[in-house]
Amino acid sequence: RRGDWTAVWYAGRAAWFTDPAGSRTLPGGAERVTPAPGVPTVPVLGSAGGTEVGTLRTGQATVLLDPAAVDGHLRVGYGDTIGYVRSDRVTLELG
Repeated sequence: RRGDWTAVWYAGRAAWFTDPAGSRTLPGGAERVTPAPGVPTVPVLGSAGGTEVGTLRTGQATVLLDPAAVDGHLRVGYGDTIGYVRSDRVTLELG
């Protein structure tokens, strides 16, 4: 948040919208996924081990959708799609 503006990460970019006094948002408590320390970028895949659909960069976070890893990948929300990141390249944080 900055003043009356709030940013959300959407498909690897910050999208800003007006949010006077937090009137359009709710505090988040979901688990978030961020690149692990020392990992500058993490590919976001369209399926576990599939094609890259985007990139999660240092300082960015996305929401964890399922804590159970599938073939070493975690399911995350990425823009308007479901993506997968390698579990050994990310850190989980409580939002």
